[in-house]
Amino acid sequence: MAGNISSKVATVIVLVPLLALAWFLAPMALPVYRWRYMDFLELSKKTGIPLAEISKQYDVTARYAPRGLEDPLPWQIMTMDPTWVSVNSKHDDEDHILVRCTFVSDRDGTPPSKLFLGSGSLKDRYWRARAWRMPPGTLGFNSKRPVVIYAGDSIEKLSIGQCEMLDDEVTRQSKWTNDDKEVEDGFKTRSSP
Repeated sequence: MAGNISSKVATVIVLVPLLALAWFLAPMALPVYRWRYMDFLELSKKTGIPLAEISKQYDVTARYAPRGLEDPLPWQIMTMDPTWVSVNSKHDDEDHILVRCTFVSDRDGTPPSKLFLGSGSLKDRYWRARAWRMPPGTLGFNSKRPVVIYAGDSIEKLSIGQCEMLDDEVTRQSKWTNDDKEVEDGFKTRSSP
């Protein structure tokens, strides 16, 4: 009888730390944030956006372009497939507009880490992912910028050739308009003396 009780205690002693470890490691592999917070039906009711539109998944090309140290919104949407205006004609046509956004993972609700981003060189600036686009302020994020929640298993860097082409269009050829001048999201206020 004593051996039976001690084996149950030993099992509990081993299982509790393993379960705690699994709880903290789960967001590294599973979309825990999406499961916990992204109830599309509830979000549709709160935002007034039709369910089919708010739950729509896009192929997004994003650019990592911080405006300075500690920029809270260093990401910009470059392209979405399907386009934002094709999903709803009331949306802005964002063709060749760099739309500053909150860009977070469906695994843990945080942006990609600095380690994941690498050195910040040209090859680390342009990314592709499957994502959901939410209106500004959704889930408590920035109230002035759209919220892009990407599927953690889908994010990948673009090839160096694609990066060079896009960077040339943005920086040298000026084919893209930056939306930073149109929307004040608080960064300039915080960074000014």
